[in-house]
Amino acid sequence: MEEEINSLNERIKKNTQNPEDYYLNGKVSFSNLEYDKAVDNFTKAIFIIEYKEISASLHYKNELAYLYRGLAYVLKLRPEPEKAIGDFTNAINIVEKKQTTDPLKTKLFLYRGTAYITKKNFDKAIEDLSKVTDTRNDMQVSAFYLRGRAYYGAENYDAAINDFIKAKMNFFEIVGLLSESKIKDEDNKIKNALLKIIRERKDSYFNKIVNEEIENKTCYEEIYVDMLLILRMLHVNTDEMPVAHYTSKSVAQELLFNNSKFRLSSIAHTNDPTEGNILLKVFDLKECDLKNESTNNVFIGCFSFNYDNLNQYRLYAKQSGNEASGVCISVKKMFFTDNIKITFIKEKPDLDGHSTMRSGQEQDRELPLFRCIYIDFNINVLYLGHKEEINYINEGNPRQYNDYEKEIKERENKIKNIMKEDLYKTIKNNSNLETEIIIKLLLPLRYLVKHIAFKEEQECRIFSVEDKTNKNIGHNEDYSKMWIDYISMKSNNVEKVIFAPKSGNIETFNFFLKQKGITSVKSDLPFQ
Repeated sequence: MEEEINSLNERIKKNTQNPEDYYLNGKVSFSNLEYDKAVDNFTKAIFIIEYKEISASLHYKNELAYLYRGLAYVLKLRPEPEKAIGDFTNAINIVEKKQTTDPLKTKLFLYRGTAYITKKNFDKAIEDLSKVTDTRNDMQVSAFYLRGRAYYGAENYDAAINDFIKAKMNFFEIVGLLSESKIKDEDNKIKNALLKIIRERKDSYFNKIVNEEIENKTCYEEIYVDMLLILRMLHVNTDEMPVAHYTSKSVAQELLFNNSKFRLSSIAHTNDPTEGNILLKVFDLKECDLKNESTNNVFIGCFSFNYDNLNQYRLYAKQSGNEASGVCISVKKMFFTDNIKITFIKEKPDLDGHSTMRSGQEQDRELPLFRCIYIDFNINVLYLGHKEEINYINEGNPRQYNDYEKEIKERENKIKNIMKEDLYKTIKNNSNLETEIIIKLLLPLRYLVKHIAFKEEQECRIFSVEDKTNKNIGHNEDYSKMWIDYISMKSNNVEKVIFAPKSGNIETFNFFLKQKGITSVKSDLPFQ
């Protein structure tokens, strides 16, 4: 790259009137993200052709110089969308004068439409982007997404939802955008949007459970959408991280030094005998035997908002069965994804690519993190897992806790309302609904609901739903433990390692942590 730059500069010194050299220099600057330099070079190329009327080689096209300069105006540190619109317009005019079919024209409408969105000229953006969506091309999906953003900006939410569906966005991405808006009756608008997505997009998981001709299909749609709305509010934001994973020193050694993958364990072997059934009891549905439940098995990875916590050390940070002798690994946000999704690794997308689930080829990707709900059987008490005030104090941000606590309380109230006023009433007022179908529709949420007795654990989880026939499921000899591999816990995913109060012989462990660039400390919490 450096040789190319030097060569171009030498050629420009010898001949300052060659537009192609300025154009190529501009492309190099553009590739290096030096957008101001790129603008300067493209401007010189355009000036030579248009004002000095010097002819260029057959390889040079002025419309490309306008295109790249327009992109540079958009991408530079201080964007100039008005100038970008002018450049894209000039490029379009040049292409149209040729009176030939040029795919570049479609791309220019896409870029100019994007610039109009930046200028909040949504009508013009919609006009340009419609010219891209009306033709079959590899930019069509992007154009639907961008036109959806333009409709969204123009407060035409129904049209925006339609375009987002065509752009193959999942439930949570669309609802996330709608949640940012200040539309009236926001919760009902979002719920109606989800129902619309289900009915038009034919969600593969929902259709697998609910037959097209089934009686009371509308009720099942309501139940499924309410579940999705709750799941969205359980998503853990990146500003709530890092989170803690408590384990033995031997497991931590495998994860941190031997590149072993983090395991998601089968839900059928947890320490909570009510796991998966709390939500069913709340709605007076029959309980399930987790070990024999249908063909699916749920696998979870457990974390806590409370790091360096004595209760967690005693329960989960054990070495050879000794309490508080293991470690707490403080895990960064890079270990998870911000993209909210329900992962069914064995599930295949529809023929048109539409699915809220991910196919098997993506099984090594990061999963989203969800907080647990702690609840009593009457929904009189509902509590969400979250960071406690002591964590904010320890991090030096005590003032942020009040706003955070307010947000958590708002989520708790909304979830409580959906459970009592929507889900409970839909299930209780329609006695002819099939229990087995309801249980399956609630599957992703069931394993995030725990009894209020476990509240102090402040748990959050990643999860995946697997077909029991999946050959990637690992197990021990007597099948008393089953798991699937997630991803490796690399050093850049770890903020620090805290040794539990009774951890011994940590010198060698510390040495290798330092080699990996991982900070470590020993907890000073009192434990005998």
